[in-house]
Amino acid sequence: MGLVLGGCTQIRPLYALVAIALASVSILAWRASRDADWSHPITAQERRVGVQLVFVPVIAFAVFVAVYPFLWPDPIERGLLLIETRLIAMDVQAQKFPERAITTRMEAIRSMRDALAR
Repeated sequence: MGLVLGGCTQIRPLYALVAIALASVSILAWRASRDADWSHPITAQERRVGVQLVFVPVIAFAVFVAVYPFLWPDPIERGLLLIETRLIAMDVQAQKFPERAITTRMEAIRSMRDALAR
């Protein structure tokens, strides 16, 4: 829930939720492919946890929209507008403070990791 409410002030935590969903799908796919002969089928508990993890971003998005009235009229279009506005703000910040600019994906990943670790 903290990631969702954190997303109300910044969009970055929502990316972590998408990563959680992708990781859960990957784990389930790996588990299923590893036991292709079904000698060790996925247990009910593993299936339940996997499905729950896949739904984390769906629930997070619903909560994000529910607590952010700007998104209510058109969540997708206005969500894209938020991202576009954030990208413009980041470009302006990079121009004003070039020493703090994030220029590579690895820098962005490190920055996200550091922000989430706080």
